[in-house]
Amino acid sequence: MCTGFIKKGKDTVFGFNMDLPDGIWDFKIYPKKDMFYVGIKVNGKVYKTHGVNVKGQFANLPYMNAPECGQFRRGRKYYRLDLLVNNYISGKTDYQDVRNITETKMIVNLPECSMHALFGDSSGHMLLVEPGFKARELNGNYAVISNFPISVKPEDLVPEKYGWYGMDRYQKAEEILAKADDSFSLTEGMNVLEAVSQTRYAPTRVSFVYSVNTHTIRYALERNYTEAKEYQLSQ
Repeated sequence: MCTGFIKKGKDTVFGFNMDLPDGIWDFKIYPKKDMFYVGIKVNGKVYKTHGVNVKGQFANLPYMNAPECGQFRRGRKYYRLDLLVNNYISGKTDYQDVRNITETKMIVNLPECSMHALFGDSSGHMLLVEPGFKARELNGNYAVISNFPISVKPEDLVPEKYGWYGMDRYQKAEEILAKADDSFSLTEGMNVLEAVSQTRYAPTRVSFVYSVNTHTIRYALERNYTEAKEYQLSQ
């Protein structure tokens, strides 16, 4: 259970809540000088799953409640979504690289996983990538992602698809962002994350927002928003 957003105005602000039960993943935050990310360790290797770098490349990898979509397959024509996210946050690829990969490869999940991703950059591009569906650029001045497949037609989103997987969080974040004006800031971004934070089932463990204009990260752990930390990324 996670919620992410992009809001464009005078500044571009990225935000993400990582909601996770105890014992599910071996995760850690990495506040580095040129990037900030949540890393999950698998078989001794750390994968960047949610984060942003100083170039303004933002991506996240929340759960998607559609395990039948984009199931893992091997071969040259397939590309794992987690690697797409990891390489983008790392700065090994840029936004156009991600677009090219999604247009020439079939995006798949890890074995026994169901994930999707929202990508953004400093130019205001927004890209939704959901295995099993065509990647699509999003228009407008904001975008939201939670834990149901957004590419499914609204009339096809039966309770088994959204249920407690984030329709309420998605709608709450969307409502706030739709009303926000062009002066939307880090403070307002953190307020969005606090409004959709979780305390049951999968508590919010990490919340972070990022300003493209000032290269500033603000993050809070375990919903402790009054003691959020802040620093600037640098080359």
